[in-house]
Amino acid sequence: MVATSIPVALYATKTRPEKITMHAWTPVIAATYITLGLATENVAGYAPLKDRTGLEFRTYPEAKTAADRMNEALGITPAEATRIVVSSMTATST
Repeated sequence: MVATSIPVALYATKTRPEKITMHAWTPVIAATYITLGLATENVAGYAPLKDRTGLEFRTYPEAKTAADRMNEALGITPAEATRIVVSSMTATST
């Protein structure tokens, strides 16, 4: 399924009243497709959407635009999204 529009849902998980865990959408390039993944702040890895929805994009710029729009709808700037994604890349699994 190639994406034409993507519903936006709130992906900020309240883990404790004083702490909000942030999530950010990011493009994911696999061997044979491009999709979106959801990265969780300070948690190793990401959750790719294709595995759950079959969502694919034709090009990286299309996926990047979709991720940026979804993050913007959540009030997450591109810089904040990058910080969240990098924190998931540098986190260690427990």
